[in-house]
Amino acid sequence: LFHSHRHVGALGEGEHTYSDKFRLVQQLSVLSVRSLLNVLNICGLDSSRLEILHGRAKKGESITLSFTVRPQTVPDDENLFGSDVIKTETDGSFPYEFIMCCKGKLKQEEVVRGKIQAIHAQNAATIEIALDWLLMLVDGTSQANFTIDRSETSCKTPTRNCMVQAAEVFHRNLLFFANQALFMILSCTGGANSNLLSIRDNGMTIPIFPLVELQKTDDNRLAMLLTVEDLDKIMINHEKDLRGTIQKLTSSFAQDTGSTDLISIYFALFHLQHLCFEYLKSLDYMENLLCFQFFSSIGKIVSVQDMADFMNFNNRNLFLPQFTPRQFTYPVQYKETHSIGTFSMERRFKGGNSQPIEMFCCELDSLREMSLIVGDDLQFTTSGRKTLHSWVRSDFKGEEAAGEQIQLSVRAKQFSSFVVMLGEVSSENFKPSHAIVVKNKDDVLIPFLIDGKDPSSQQKAQEQHPDFFAAFQQLQKHNKLMGICILHIKPL
Repeated sequence: LFHSHRHVGALGEGEHTYSDKFRLVQQLSVLSVRSLLNVLNICGLDSSRLEILHGRAKKGESITLSFTVRPQTVPDDENLFGSDVIKTETDGSFPYEFIMCCKGKLKQEEVVRGKIQAIHAQNAATIEIALDWLLMLVDGTSQANFTIDRSETSCKTPTRNCMVQAAEVFHRNLLFFANQALFMILSCTGGANSNLLSIRDNGMTIPIFPLVELQKTDDNRLAMLLTVEDLDKIMINHEKDLRGTIQKLTSSFAQDTGSTDLISIYFALFHLQHLCFEYLKSLDYMENLLCFQFFSSIGKIVSVQDMADFMNFNNRNLFLPQFTPRQFTYPVQYKETHSIGTFSMERRFKGGNSQPIEMFCCELDSLREMSLIVGDDLQFTTSGRKTLHSWVRSDFKGEEAAGEQIQLSVRAKQFSSFVVMLGEVSSENFKPSHAIVVKNKDDVLIPFLIDGKDPSSQQKAQEQHPDFFAAFQQLQKHNKLMGICILHIKPL
């Protein structure tokens, strides 16, 4: 396809810009669409039918590609609506037919129909895939118009944007469609005993590769995108290979299978699988290339713990000392001299590492008494250290998969006991709803952010203290100030 003086390679082999990645992904998507249309064209979806379907899709009609395998039938001339009558034969093989058509609300466009001599015949089966995404990108000329709008807020990277994600979903669905259709054909023709299994697309041009032209300079190599003429040359060669391969296959296997249409549709479905797989693999290559370049620039893979450490460092430099966030970890003391336990809020990361959370703190007047309302009949006052906490959590996509856990940690020393009460706080009152006693080396861990976080630890906390766990979870859902009060009691 290219002259010997031209050096062609992968994008990562040469220097390029970030915008080149977007342009190459657009180029890959256009090549994929044109390749799929070449394959569908040999199945019978020619430019005239494509133009009709494009017009119907543009008007809002949903078009689906349907593949059906069913017992071969003939029209019943006596029935005005053309109901089907199943043919019967006595030679032990069952005549089946396959039908590929484009369905919509207005009209059905048949693409191809052929015969299958079924060895293991089953009931009729149908599989469908929506063609709306494909039809909205093309017209009757089989040209694709695929553009990534970088101004959209949903556009994050060359592969993480709404246009490419829609293309990825379509190719995954088409890959599944082709795989199921091949399975349906092989199920009827005898599976492993079928000569169809030897049909491959080896040696054919596969247009969907992240290729660029590498131009050597004094110090390095520059990656230049292929021109429009190069892309047209690739597509012409792909179409030529398609027709040549099908011609060879039909001449070789037509006598064994008894149907040239069956050979063509089987090869087309097999090649569709290959094209979809190469497109998805190319997107993975672009994403991995971007990750590798970030890794090379930073020197490491940034984890959730690295993000937390950076934000703590940034807060220490941003705020004045009296407003700097402090670690949420406190000793539980008896008469402010003897420590009997600890109380903290921790982040536990993947691998078991944990550290106290840094929160904004406001110390309230310790001499000011606060009323504790327990039920309707019991109310008493208490004084002591009171602190209001606030936490700004920095997050990024994929953090849930990293295994981060936010947990309330309460630990008691040996021969020590205290009560942890949970409830709602107002200006002068604290109304506890649940409480637990922590004593004699108890280690209580209650998950704080419940949804999507480490279900095994949630189950453990739920088994140990079910009522306290339920109340803790319920208070997080309410738009109220949650409070935790610790009272010292005699050792139990």
